[in-house]
Amino acid sequence: MFCNGHSLDTMFANKLVVAKARFDKNQKIAGRDFYDIHKFFEEGILVNKAVVEERTEKKYLEYLNDLLALIDNEIKEKLLFEDINPLIETEKLNFVVKNLKSELKIMIRDEILRNKV
Repeated sequence: MFCNGHSLDTMFANKLVVAKARFDKNQKIAGRDFYDIHKFFEEGILVNKAVVEERTEKKYLEYLNDLLALIDNEIKEKLLFEDINPLIETEKLNFVVKNLKSELKIMIRDEILRNKV
C-alpha cells in the first residue's frame, strides 16, 4: 500500500468517503471499496479524520455511523462475490466474502469507540 501523492491516512480517509459517495451519487456499491477499507483497518492504518470531515461536511463519528448504516442496509454477499472475485485467489474468496461485512462492522464500531470524546 503505497502512493507518492498521498499519505496512507489520507488514502484511507478518501476510501471511506468514496465508498458512500458512490452510493449517494448513483445508488451503486463498489464492493472493492469495502474490501479496501477492511484492509486499511486490518493493517492498522490511521484515518485522516480532517479529510473525512472536510469532504463529507460531517463530524467523523457521524460519518462512520452513516457508513455503518449503508453497510447494514446495502452490502450483499452476491455483490461482494462479483466485485472482489478478481482481487482474491479463488481458495480464499468464499472465506473473505462470508466474513467481510461482519468484520468491517466490528472494525468501524471499534473505530467509533476509540474516537469518542
